[in-house]
Amino acid sequence: KAIDMQTGFRTKSILCMPVKNNQSEIVGVAQVINKKDEEGPFTANDEKIFERYLTFCGIGITNALLFQSSVIMYKRSDSLVLLAHYIFEEQRDMNNLLRRVLKKG
Repeated sequence: KAIDMQTGFRTKSILCMPVKNNQSEIVGVAQVINKKDEEGPFTANDEKIFERYLTFCGIGITNALLFQSSVIMYKRSDSLVLLAHYIFEEQRDMNNLLRRVLKKG
Protein backbone atom coordinates (compact mmCIF):
# COMPACT_ATOMS: atom_id res chain seq x y z
CA LYS A 1 0.00 0.00 0.00
CA ALA A 2 2.90 2.36 0.68
CA ILE A 3 4.04 2.09 -2.96
CA ASP A 4 0.48 2.69 -4.17
CA MET A 5 0.33 5.83 -2.04
CA GLN A 6 3.66 7.07 -3.42
CA THR A 7 2.82 6.34 -7.06
CA GLY A 8 -0.91 6.97 -7.11
CA PHE A 9 -1.40 3.46 -8.52
CA ARG A 10 -4.04 1.17 -7.05
CA THR A 11 -3.01 -2.47 -6.72
CA LYS A 12 -6.02 -4.78 -6.70
CA SER A 13 -4.35 -8.14 -7.32
CA ILE A 14 -0.85 -9.54 -7.86
CA LEU A 15 0.31 -12.82 -9.37
CA CYS A 16 4.00 -13.56 -8.85
CA MET A 17 5.79 -16.70 -10.06
CA PRO A 18 9.36 -17.96 -10.57
CA VAL A 19 10.97 -18.07 -14.00
CA LYS A 20 12.76 -21.41 -14.38
CA ASN A 21 15.29 -22.81 -16.82
CA ASN A 22 15.06 -26.27 -18.42
CA GLN A 23 16.56 -27.83 -15.26
CA SER A 24 13.88 -26.23 -13.07
CA GLU A 25 16.39 -23.82 -11.54
CA ILE A 26 15.00 -20.37 -10.77
CA VAL A 27 16.57 -17.75 -13.05
CA GLY A 28 14.14 -14.92 -12.35
CA VAL A 29 10.80 -13.83 -11.00
CA ALA A 30 7.90 -12.24 -12.83
CA GLN A 31 4.71 -10.66 -11.67
CA VAL A 32 1.52 -9.32 -13.13
CA ILE A 33 -0.61 -6.73 -11.41
CA ASN A 34 -4.34 -6.02 -11.65
CA LYS A 35 -6.24 -8.44 -13.80
CA LYS A 36 -7.46 -6.51 -16.84
CA ASP A 37 -11.18 -5.89 -17.42
CA GLU A 38 -12.16 -8.03 -14.44
CA GLU A 39 -12.49 -7.53 -10.75
CA GLY A 40 -11.17 -9.98 -8.25
CA PRO A 41 -8.12 -12.12 -7.84
CA PHE A 42 -6.24 -14.10 -10.46
CA THR A 43 -7.63 -17.59 -11.00
CA ALA A 44 -6.00 -21.01 -11.21
CA ASN A 45 -6.41 -20.74 -15.00
CA ASP A 46 -4.55 -17.42 -14.97
CA GLU A 47 -1.74 -19.15 -13.06
CA LYS A 48 -1.55 -21.94 -15.66
CA ILE A 49 -1.39 -19.46 -18.53
CA PHE A 50 1.22 -17.33 -16.77
CA GLU A 51 3.31 -20.41 -15.96
CA ARG A 52 3.29 -21.47 -19.63
CA TYR A 53 4.31 -17.98 -20.68
CA LEU A 54 7.14 -18.02 -18.13
CA THR A 55 8.47 -21.22 -19.69
CA PHE A 56 9.31 -19.16 -22.78
CA CYS A 57 10.79 -16.41 -20.61
CA GLY A 58 13.05 -19.03 -19.01
CA ILE A 59 14.15 -20.22 -22.45
CA GLY A 60 14.88 -16.63 -23.48
CA ILE A 61 16.92 -15.93 -20.36
CA THR A 62 18.85 -19.18 -20.76
CA ASN A 63 19.59 -18.39 -24.41
CA ALA A 64 20.75 -14.88 -23.49
CA LEU A 65 23.10 -16.31 -20.85
CA LEU A 66 24.45 -18.88 -23.30
CA PHE A 67 25.03 -16.20 -25.92
CA GLN A 68 26.81 -14.00 -23.37
CA SER A 69 29.00 -16.94 -22.39
CA SER A 70 29.85 -17.70 -26.02
CA VAL A 71 30.83 -14.06 -26.62
CA ILE A 72 33.14 -14.17 -23.60
CA MET A 73 34.69 -17.44 -24.81
CA TYR A 74 35.16 -16.00 -28.32
CA LYS A 75 36.93 -12.93 -26.91
CA ARG A 76 39.17 -15.13 -24.77
CA SER A 77 40.09 -17.37 -27.68
CA ASP A 78 40.69 -14.34 -29.91
CA SER A 79 43.02 -12.92 -27.24
CA LEU A 80 44.90 -16.23 -27.02
CA VAL A 81 45.38 -16.34 -30.79
CA LEU A 82 46.68 -12.77 -30.76
CA LEU A 83 49.01 -13.60 -27.86
CA ALA A 84 50.33 -16.66 -29.71
CA HIS A 85 50.93 -14.46 -32.77
CA TYR A 86 52.92 -11.94 -30.70
CA ILE A 87 54.97 -14.72 -29.10
CA PHE A 88 55.73 -16.23 -32.51
CA GLU A 89 56.75 -12.83 -33.90
CA GLU A 90 58.96 -12.17 -30.89
CA GLN A 91 60.60 -15.59 -31.21
CA ARG A 92 61.21 -15.03 -34.93
CA ASP A 93 62.80 -11.65 -34.22
CA MET A 94 65.00 -13.24 -31.56
CA ASN A 95 66.09 -15.96 -34.01
CA ASN A 96 66.97 -13.33 -36.61
CA LEU A 97 68.94 -11.35 -34.05
CA LEU A 98 70.78 -14.48 -32.91
CA ARG A 99 71.69 -15.33 -36.55
CA ARG A 100 73.09 -11.83 -37.10
CA VAL A 101 75.19 -12.00 -33.95
CA LEU A 102 76.55 -15.43 -34.89
CA LYS A 103 77.42 -14.31 -38.44
CA LYS A 104 79.41 -11.36 -37.12
CA GLY A 105 81.11 -13.45 -34.43
